[in-house]
Amino acid sequence: MLMYQHRNNNQETNLASNDSMYRIEILVVGAGRGPLVQACLDAVCNVNEANRPKYEGGSRTPMVVCNVIALEKNPSAVVYLNSRKGADPLWKCVDVVECDMRYAQSALKGFEADLVVSELLGSFGDNELSPECLDGLQRCGLMKKNCVSIPQRYVSFLAPVSSMRLHAEAQAQAYSPSNASEGPAGKPCGALQAMETPYVVRTHAASQTHLELSCWDFSHPLTDRVSNVCTQEAASSVNNERHKELLFVNDTAHGAGSGSGYGMYDSSVTAIAASSRNDGTSASDKSNTGITIHGFLGTFHCVLYQSTSNNEASSIISTAPSSFSVGMFSWFPLFFPLREPLYLPNAASLKVNMWRKTDALGGPNGGGGGKVWYEWCAEVLSSGPTTETLNVSPVHNPSGRSSFVRL
Repeated sequence: MLMYQHRNNNQETNLASNDSMYRIEILVVGAGRGPLVQACLDAVCNVNEANRPKYEGGSRTPMVVCNVIALEKNPSAVVYLNSRKGADPLWKCVDVVECDMRYAQSALKGFEADLVVSELLGSFGDNELSPECLDGLQRCGLMKKNCVSIPQRYVSFLAPVSSMRLHAEAQAQAYSPSNASEGPAGKPCGALQAMETPYVVRTHAASQTHLELSCWDFSHPLTDRVSNVCTQEAASSVNNERHKELLFVNDTAHGAGSGSGYGMYDSSVTAIAASSRNDGTSASDKSNTGITIHGFLGTFHCVLYQSTSNNEASSIISTAPSSFSVGMFSWFPLFFPLREPLYLPNAASLKVNMWRKTDALGGPNGGGGGKVWYEWCAEVLSSGPTTETLNVSPVHNPSGRSSFVRL
């Protein structure tokens, strides 16, 4: 939350860079119990205190006057937000609106936001439908042409992982009820569904075997290709399906610097691991260095705010080991299991295909269909002048048969 407040400080400092009063319309979507609303209000107070104009008599008249709309569709959270508004004088500029952000045009008729703040990121960046939600909001026509979104851009990353523990835990989910509402007596989901479902995991007994590679990215708000400004039409026919083919080449250190896949990448550990492989006394000492791949870890790298006046001034949060935000515990990796582990011989490469799919592109209001899901598969490739396929996995979760997220 302090990170989000810092980003708001940066954004509002840019808006209030002159000596005049500036009114800013802030739209907080998915307000929940109000932490993002509070962060916005605190950021405005900090900006006013740091940039207080020199009016006659040293007046403390604020530079920035904000109007905050807290948008939330959960009725229980709306009750809490209204109680907080009534109890906290700082919240007198906050209006609480109960509705789905994708269909907010009638509830917020005539409103246009300078700044949209959200916290819809998942462990893989887009797995909690942030693109569909924010694109739906933009289709409502509630953003000004120069509207800024926090976050602005997020990239999904994927890396192979070796972990018998994670694989066994995923297999054990086969005995869990397929419908949580049925309780322990419910019908088990079965092995197929268990091994085609991604899981949020705090990795411990695991080893990320290669450096993570980027899959795809999403940016907000969407801009018109000609005018390069935020428009309602820019989000009217957006396609949020994605596909990426990743090639993880042989890593002599077996990704040692990435540790378990959660935490900062350590180049010194990589150097030690790589040098130890060169200490063998014979070829046989080095030949048996294959690894077993049990699945993949999904992480993300997010630019919350990029200054328009200073390209080097950006605010970032990340769970990807190569750019990990130290001290942040809000997200853990997303584990994509393989139904059957793949053995990766020494010097072999791993080719992975990952898809993000939706079932009815061009649905109501130009959005997607009723659900979003991921599909994945892997292929082991030999080394040498001629590449051969040594092993393959089936495509996991085709057509979202085992796991998906409803829109």
